[in-house]
Amino acid sequence: MKKNGMLILAQVDHLTGEELGYAIDQIIARGAENVYVLPGITKKSRSGCLLLLDIDPAKEADWASFLAEEFSIFGYHQIQTCHYCTPQTLKCV
Repeated sequence: MKKNGMLILAQVDHLTGEELGYAIDQIIARGAENVYVLPGITKKSRSGCLLLLDIDPAKEADWASFLAEEFSIFGYHQIQTCHYCTPQTLKCV
């Protein structure tokens, strides 16, 4: 089985830890399949994070508005994805 998807990669260096926790809760509540937070070092040795949001590609415009309005994230990268799932069956032994 194949399912088309999209990953949004958003760089974040302006949110506190508490704000980032709130953002994750809101993103999950809004319907993202998964959210990943990858810590990193940005320019001038500043700490930052990369948010990866696994979303429905048909809702990208809604996500763009949400990220801008709620968290001041005005730009991001997007990757078109395709999720493959191998069919499985259970056998009783």
